[in-house]
Parts: sequence; structure tokens; C-alpha cells
Amino acid sequence: AKAGIPVLLNREAERIANILKIPGRSPEDHFDAVVCRRADGRESSLAEFPLAQVLRTGETVRLEEIVLQVPGGRSLRALLNATPVCSQEGMVESLVVTLQDMTPLEEQERLRAEFEVVPHSSGYVEGIDPNKLKEILCDLDDDRFREKNAQ
Repeated sequence: AKAGIPVLLNREAERIANILKIPGRSPEDHFDAVVCRRADGRESSLAEFPLAQVLRTGETVRLEEIVLQVPGGRSLRALLNATPVCSQEGMVESLVVTLQDMTPLEEQERLRAEFEVVPHSSGYVEGIDPNKLKEILCDLDDDRFREKNAQ
């Protein structure tokens, strides 16, 4: 772990690694090829990413938004958490890193935005029956919506 190379990957980490897999390269080669872009615009390879700094300093990283990108343009937006594991003497021995793939949330947000009712001169987009829309939304099992809009 002190070398910065993962010792253990769970299924989700393996899934993310497969999304970013570069044909013809070994997993170890990915550390130099995958670009990590931070929210402030700074970029580095995974090999240079500040997780190595966390290993040295013992600093904890919480909810840092990153984009991992491979040559060819494939990318994945994720939230990063990193927590050092220290010895009894306080020396950093290892690091627990979690990534949350933001793709499903981005897709959910896109679908919600498409579904929003756009105001029109008649109050709703033409062709949408407001009562049918209310019925559909109540069926989505959103208790707050149902309570607020029950007839």
C-alpha cells in the first residue's frame, strides 16, 4: 500500500476500473495513463495524484469531486474519500479509498430535468394533460407529492 498500488478492490472498484480499462495495457500501466482532473481544474496522472500525499501526511480527503479520463476520451465523474490507516506509533501504513461513481446520479438528474413541466401560455406544455401528469407522479410513490396534491 505504501507504493500507492491498490492491494484490494471491491466489486464497485473493479467495475470502475473496467470502465476505464485501456486495451493492451496492464492495470499497473493505468496509473500513468489515467488523468485525474480535480474540481479546481488541476490535472495529474493517477500516479501523481495527491493520494500519495495522503500516504505521506496522514491527511483525510472527504467528498472531493474528480473526473478520471483515459486516452480516447472515456471518463467517469466520481466523489473521492481517502482515510489513512495508522500504526500505533501514528505512522501511515495504508489508505482506504472510496470512489462513488456519479454517472447514475447524473442520469437521474438528466431524466428529472426532461420530465419537468415547462410553463406554457395555457399553464402547461401542449399535449400534456395536467391531471394525467399528477396521477403519474403520485404513482411514483413520492409521499410528499401525494400528500400535497391528493384530490
